[in-house]
Amino acid sequence: MDKGVLTSRQNKTIKRYFKILERPEKFSPHGDTLEGEVVIEGPRVISMALNSRARIVNVVVTEEFLRQDKFHDTVDSLLSKGIPVNMVDEKLMKELSQTKTPQGIMALCKVRAYSLKDIKDIPEGFIVVSDGIQDPGNMGTLIRATDAAGVGCFISLKGSISPYNPKTIRASAGSVFNISIILSTAESFIEWRRQSGIPLVITEPGAERTIYDYIPSGREAFVFGNETRGVREEIRKEASFSLSIPIYGKAESLNVAMAGSILLYEMVRKIKTK
Repeated sequence: MDKGVLTSRQNKTIKRYFKILERPEKFSPHGDTLEGEVVIEGPRVISMALNSRARIVNVVVTEEFLRQDKFHDTVDSLLSKGIPVNMVDEKLMKELSQTKTPQGIMALCKVRAYSLKDIKDIPEGFIVVSDGIQDPGNMGTLIRATDAAGVGCFISLKGSISPYNPKTIRASAGSVFNISIILSTAESFIEWRRQSGIPLVITEPGAERTIYDYIPSGREAFVFGNETRGVREEIRKEASFSLSIPIYGKAESLNVAMAGSILLYEMVRKIKTK
């Protein structure tokens, strides 16, 4: 580990962090996949990334972080893998951090997003689809629920906030690194759906059939739409089933992350208790 403390935004390494934070959703072709660089924050998320298919290329920490014994294992793991670790001062960490209370450690890592043709290499099971979700909190929570429910594939359609947006990653609590993320356009997704024949299921408040009536096959694609407009019309026309989630109290509706979590757990419960 470099013993010097970085203090300037003009440092080459630090400039790279700021550049990615300013435009975090840029992915470039890399063979058959898309590769992008993202900045992540916090020991827990960084540890999850370290044990995933992501590739951490640099880490910055504060001296205060290094003083805490409970984080020595995290730093040792990074160093043992040959990952450069640089110390930065508290002021610079606050400028870099996306949170009000910086956790003292951030990392730059390369991640790969996959295409629809890679689904054949993903184990059988449900597929979760974001069609225009915009709020990073909703997106991250839905990804976290997907991971927690044991669903391994998440498709993000163009027009959705990036699954690798720093706020999304934070809301997912690192789950974005545990599942296969596929980026696609709506047109390509519709074409793939027609070719694969996989049932497409959407949720609608007025749907006659509820999630409690529906018996899943185990290979459905569940589509969750934009917070305001819902699922776009082109995909709605492709839907095999529309399901509703009953509301027993006075609330008008559930947000997309809550609805997704409830639906996924109900579908997984039914599959596991067959």
